Amino acid sequence: MSEPPDPDPGRLRPEPAPPPVAPADGTPYGPGPWPVYGRSLDPAGYETGLEYGGRWRRLIAAFVDGLIVYLVTWLLTAPVLGLGTMYEGGFARRTAANLIAGVVAFAYYVLQHGRWGRTLGKRVMSLRVVRADDADAISYGQAAWRLLFEYLVTVATCGVGGLVDVAWILWDKRRQALHDKVARTIVVRARPEMPDPYVKEHRF
Repeated sequence: MSEPPDPDPGRLRPEPAPPPVAPADGTPYGPGPWPVYGRSLDPAGYETGLEYGGRWRRLIAAFVDGLIVYLVTWLLTAPVLGLGTMYEGGFARRTAANLIAGVVAFAYYVLQHGRWGRTLGKRVMSLRVVRADDADAISYGQAAWRLLFEYLVTVATCGVGGLVDVAWILWDKRRQALHDKVARTIVVRARPEMPDPYVKEHRF
């Protein structure tokens, strides 16, 4: 079908725009990088860019920390309350020994996690606890809530909940225990070349 005649053939007309050219990478949207929809940029759902602590590393660190807490508690209670007091003594002695164990655990975990993000076991295994939202240093409140939740769920379930809490890292994609989830923390690898978010904090 022919076009109608132009009533003003002498006027200037704008040149038509060139057709769009696909970029070299073959995508119709230009150079990327472009997000991949339906998949998070970071497995945790937070763009921290950090490597999660390995499951075996966490379990070994937990074993080392538990052994240290037990030995310190035993050294404090055995001379005064007797050997095996936490398991074989009378009610009053067992209660006193378990209270001492709670104080030792609180001081060991909360003070170290709140100040450095690392216990002795985590230092051995090159791990650090950070906030899940932005990988920054956790607060003493978060450190205390991590420990308190683990203690409460263990006592309330006669120990079963404590095992489930720790075992959760075996199948969790973010390798979080249940106490990490409630406190919104993650455990990451602490390599020497990586910046330490706790260095800028003066917590004492």
